Amino acid sequence: MREANGVLEDVCAEIGFTATMRLVALHPGDLYIPDKVMDGHPIGLMIGDRAFSRLVDCWGGGKLTIPQLAEFDNLRLLPGLARRVSNGDSAKEIARTLGFTEQHVRRLRADAESVGLLPVTPKRHTSDVDAYIPPSTSSATPGAPIEAHDTGNAHRAGSLVTGG
Repeated sequence: MREANGVLEDVCAEIGFTATMRLVALHPGDLYIPDKVMDGHPIGLMIGDRAFSRLVDCWGGGKLTIPQLAEFDNLRLLPGLARRVSNGDSAKEIARTLGFTEQHVRRLRADAESVGLLPVTPKRHTSDVDAYIPPSTSSATPGAPIEAHDTGNAHRAGSLVTGG
């Protein structure tokens, strides 16, 4: 079963991409569409007369809820974040300069990895931290058992490799 379009897909199909993006940028939230086109109307000034006329034809007298597109805003941050990570900046440094929490920067980094802007870094869990060998420093032979560091946790390393 095909899902219905979202508001932006429908609006974009009627008034075009550029006018739709102008609405997203300039008027997220509830947008009341007048019954008729009026010269100098704020919506017309935002998106242009032709797009405003089409908007009135389709949704005149109604209300559209224009999403804020926070995901779009986050996606726009990813290339710059990827450059900073590649240059060696820490999550703490990036968070401080962008005004984000370190946790938010880590989520953005994971997003950058998921879209291919950064290589995927292996997840480290407390249960496997003793056996983790970063790929760039690994000299282990593929398939060979991973030796535990001498931290008193040798029993855990064996269970990671052999399952017991």
